Amino acid sequence: MNTYRAAIIGAGKPVATNHKGGGYQIGYTHARAYQHHPQVSLVAVADIVPAHIDAFNEQFDTSGFTNYVDMLQQTRPDIVSICTYVGLHADMIEAAVAAGVKAIFCEKPFVATPAQLHRINALLSESPVKLSVAHVRRYLPVFQQTRAWIDQGQIGTPVACLAGIAGWDLSEWGSHWIDMFRYLLAEEPVSWVMAQARVRDTRGFGHAMEDHATLHMGFAGGARGILDGGQAMAGGDIMTVVGNAGVIHIHSEQRATLMSPHGQQPVDFTTAMTWEGCWDAAVADMVRWLDGGAVSLIGYPHVAESATVNLAAYVSVLERDRIDLPLQSTLDVWPLEPLARTHTPQ
Repeated sequence: MNTYRAAIIGAGKPVATNHKGGGYQIGYTHARAYQHHPQVSLVAVADIVPAHIDAFNEQFDTSGFTNYVDMLQQTRPDIVSICTYVGLHADMIEAAVAAGVKAIFCEKPFVATPAQLHRINALLSESPVKLSVAHVRRYLPVFQQTRAWIDQGQIGTPVACLAGIAGWDLSEWGSHWIDMFRYLLAEEPVSWVMAQARVRDTRGFGHAMEDHATLHMGFAGGARGILDGGQAMAGGDIMTVVGNAGVIHIHSEQRATLMSPHGQQPVDFTTAMTWEGCWDAAVADMVRWLDGGAVSLIGYPHVAESATVNLAAYVSVLERDRIDLPLQSTLDVWPLEPLARTHTPQ
C-alpha cells in the first residue's frame, strides 16, 4: 500500500468553546481521522499560538511549527489539512500547492471572496493536487438514502429542497446545506442565485456574519433550493425535499421519512455511523483518490460549485440583484464586510 504523511495547519484551542467566534477544535477532528487510517501518519502541526501546539502534541506527538510555510518546507507532507478561518484558506492552499503536496483537505468554505475563487480555480486547473472540502455530511447514511430515493424516482421529479438554520449564517453552517441541496439533486448545475440578508455588527470566524439571511437558488432543471439562514423550519425537520409525486422529510442527521404514492417509509440510521465516522470515511475516500481511485465524494470536482453558490448569495445581497452563474464578480473582500461597515444602528 502507498503511505502518506499528513500535516495540519491550525491546531485550534485545546478546549472546545463551540461559539461563533471559533474554537471548534476542528484540527483535532482531522488529526483523529488521520490516526485511524492505516496508510496515513500524522507528522506535523502549525499554529500561531505555541500553547495550542503544546496541547495538540500531548495527544498526537507531532512536530510543531508557529509558521505554516516553515512546516511545509521542512516536513514536506503528502497531505495537508487546512483548519483555519476562511479568510486564510486561499493563501494556504497556494502555499501547499507550491510546496508539492499531493492532497489538501480544507475546511469549508474553502475561499472567502469571488477573486479568491477564480484564483484557486485557475490554480487547480493547472495542478495535479487533489483538493477535498469538508462537506462530510455527504457520507451520512440518511443523506445517501435520501439521494437514492430521489435517484430511483420515488418522489417523481424534484421540485424543491427546503431547509432552515436556527441562529447561524449562510457560510459557516449554511454552506453545508447548500452543498447538500446540490448533492441530493445529483449535482445538477445551478443557474442563478438570489439572496437577502440583515447585516449588523455580528462577527465570527474572522469575518462579518449576517443576523438573518434567505437564499433562493435555481437549478438548471427547474428545481429550487430555498434556505432560511437564521430560522429553523417548523416541525423540527432539518430538510424537506419536495417532488411532483412525493415528499422526503429529513428529521435529523439520522432519521428520514419517504412519503410517496406507495405509502410512508421511515428509516433510522441512529446507530449506523457516528460523526467521527464521517471524517474517517472522508479520509479513506481521499486516500483512495490518491491511490488512483475515483474522485472523492467531497473532492473539488464535486463541491466547487457549492462555494460558488455560497459566494453568489452574498454578492446578491451586496448588489441587490439576482446573480447568474457562472459567477462573474471579481470582488476581493468578504462580500458582507462593505455592508457591515456601512450599517448605522437605528
